[in-house]
Amino acid sequence: MIIVAGWVDVRPDERSRFLSERREKILETRARPGCITYTLSADAIEPGRVRFFECWEDQTSMDARQQRKAPTPADWVKAIAREVVSYDATVAVPAT
Repeated sequence: MIIVAGWVDVRPDERSRFLSERREKILETRARPGCITYTLSADAIEPGRVRFFECWEDQTSMDARQQRKAPTPADWVKAIAREVVSYDATVAVPAT
């Protein structure tokens, strides 16, 4: 399993628009083969931060998603900063 987690910062007054612009892409990504989950959400503390979390069955599935990315429309809200980390989680253990 591949886990991708991170955040994107946008201007606080543009965060809602940033999220709504990506709704269709979120739905498309969730429907891709190998996608376990894909989500974007507003951070509860940082006013311009959007957190994201993805889980993929394997690296091949995630790589296929990245190869099919459509260009982002020029008029969409742009990120100011971002941080992304990818993890190879070979063993999943239920939390207790």
